[in-house]
Amino acid sequence: MMRSILGFIAGYITLAVIVMIGFLAGMFILGVDRVLQPESYDASMLWVLTALGITVIAAIAGGIVCQLIARSRNASIVLAVTLLVLGAAMGFAQPQPTNERPARPADQSTMEVLKAIKEVGREPLFTRITNPIGGAIGVLAGALLVKKMKLRDLDEGLHIP
Repeated sequence: MMRSILGFIAGYITLAVIVMIGFLAGMFILGVDRVLQPESYDASMLWVLTALGITVIAAIAGGIVCQLIARSRNASIVLAVTLLVLGAAMGFAQPQPTNERPARPADQSTMEVLKAIKEVGREPLFTRITNPIGGAIGVLAGALLVKKMKLRDLDEGLHIP
């Protein structure tokens, strides 16, 4: 039971850290003008797809860590369901900004843009569904990768704890 709890916690922390680093790196690599639509604080489709990719990659890593520590499929399933439920709840609890949003000035610094995004920015509504689903699928895929690696290694006579 303790291994399952530790696996769940370690998997979630792994996922969260990779998402934070990935989002920060993605913002700076793509730049504000590719992350946001022109003269707007709305997310571009490039950013929406990038964010989904980061989420899935982070979730796969979280699923791998969870499965390796917990050694139980149940811990990975609980992590996937938790991501699905929390992600959907946070997405739908988040109020949609009003239609009266200011235009984005061209001379804003990155930090000013990030602050403004928090206040008036928005992503398409479908991301409130796709991101939690991508996270849940990623966790299950990561756990499955560990299981397949263990089966392959057993066939080859190797042992993974």
